[in-house]
Amino acid sequence: MLKLPLVFSDHMVLQRNKKVRIFGQTEPNALVSATLISDRVTIERSKHADETGAFCVNLPPLPAGYGRTLIVQSGAESVRIEDVAVGEVWLAGGQSNMEYLMNTDAEKEEETKAISGNAALRERLRFFDYPEVSYEGMLEEWDLSNFGLWRKLTEQDLPYFSAVSYYFMRKIASLLEEDVPIAVIGCNWGGTRSVCWLPEETVKEAGGEVWLEDYEQELEAHKDQLEQAMEQFKEMKQGGVGDPAHPDPFQRILYPGFTKEEQEQAMAAMGDFATMNFLHPLHYWRPCGLYHTMLQKIMPYTLRGFIWYQGCSDEFHPDLHQKMLSAVIHQWRKDFQDEELPFLLVQLAPFEWWLGNGGEKYPELRAQQLKCADMEENVYAASIGDAGMRYDIHPKYKRKPGERLGLLALQHVYDLPVQGEAPRAVAAKAVGDQVEISFANGAGLHLEQPTNGGWDEPITKDPQEGLLNTLKTVPEGVVSAQIQDDKLILKLTVDGAPVLPETVSFAWEPYYEIDLYNKEGLPAFPFQLKVE
Repeated sequence: MLKLPLVFSDHMVLQRNKKVRIFGQTEPNALVSATLISDRVTIERSKHADETGAFCVNLPPLPAGYGRTLIVQSGAESVRIEDVAVGEVWLAGGQSNMEYLMNTDAEKEEETKAISGNAALRERLRFFDYPEVSYEGMLEEWDLSNFGLWRKLTEQDLPYFSAVSYYFMRKIASLLEEDVPIAVIGCNWGGTRSVCWLPEETVKEAGGEVWLEDYEQELEAHKDQLEQAMEQFKEMKQGGVGDPAHPDPFQRILYPGFTKEEQEQAMAAMGDFATMNFLHPLHYWRPCGLYHTMLQKIMPYTLRGFIWYQGCSDEFHPDLHQKMLSAVIHQWRKDFQDEELPFLLVQLAPFEWWLGNGGEKYPELRAQQLKCADMEENVYAASIGDAGMRYDIHPKYKRKPGERLGLLALQHVYDLPVQGEAPRAVAAKAVGDQVEISFANGAGLHLEQPTNGGWDEPITKDPQEGLLNTLKTVPEGVVSAQIQDDKLILKLTVDGAPVLPETVSFAWEPYYEIDLYNKEGLPAFPFQLKVE
């Protein structure tokens, strides 16, 4: 009867310097002991399970280290877990760009070579990817055997690391103490809305009832197809998009990706898939589902914080994105029993079109993400305006989002002297017939050649031309711009005469190519400001 969650298994990492929760299920009211053994000391704590058999034994704060053994015992039953490390543990949430594995990262081969001779790093970085489970019993019915286990940084296991999580860990490892293990627990699924990761009562409290109403309407509209759709879903029996052990046609779409024309052909070949892929009671995109079938299976694992890359699928109700994202932050902090857990998020990359999905709502979604970071304590956003692809929602180079999340962690969580904050326009002030735009985190503001996150060449290689491509004014006219003393100086002429604009925007469109950076090489966030 003694049962521990999947995350308690060989090679696991426990959070250092915090009370460590060891939890699971046993006989009602049974006494449960948790013993952590190292070559120096043995720590044991015990506690009775409640009347349902649920238990949580707290170990005291632990120093960083390797090679420990965890034994959990209840009556005559025991579970022994080997090669336990103690270090820094983060949880990675979101949708496909967080789920995206190193197996489909453009720099996989280079990173495989880089780790081959680095024994210390190979021992230090570890990753656990919770299986993608959307209904109770799916774990037993589907082949999800390549997920739900702790992986160390070997050439064989690297392809199974979330790419963003891997680069995040590598960045932290570059400056954190060398003897501290670093781990990420992945709990994400492609295409998921923020509402998928919340309980129903929280969705309602946050003002997200429309998500629930949409679901009910979709069920009603497809009630005659419901049983067939659920049967087809269960018959797939294969999970893990991009699983290196089980290549599928979709993997080719992830990497190296399809041109726009190839995507249109693929959409035509999908046949009835789109009509049968509506939300139903087994579907992973249904509201609140994955909160219960995935996230709850990890709660309340002791963590350092969260990293988050999501938002694309909130395009259906972009005006609610900040409220739903704030709800995720508060709910997850409550569930993992720490109201101050840092939450580091990635602002959505530039994007225009992919498999029939457009980026028209992205400017508002990006603004909502920054609004959330402004409103919530200990929440920080990473800018990846130089890492998007025009015709692909999955940029192939995940180094930038991962490393920039890492910089935010190093600055705000580990209090190291690094700059993780990107330039953020804070005011547009009229000075004579010009506009001075000032920035927070804008020291060393300069232009660089535009880049993107894919294969195509940027629209322009001229930084000045690139800057003007991303600047828009109301009213429209001819814009000139230059950098002076870490400010952006803009001048507008209409019909040859200077005019003070009412508003100025920068990169305020679905797809853009950015070339405005601070001295640390971090790209400016998009902005839309009223001229004062």
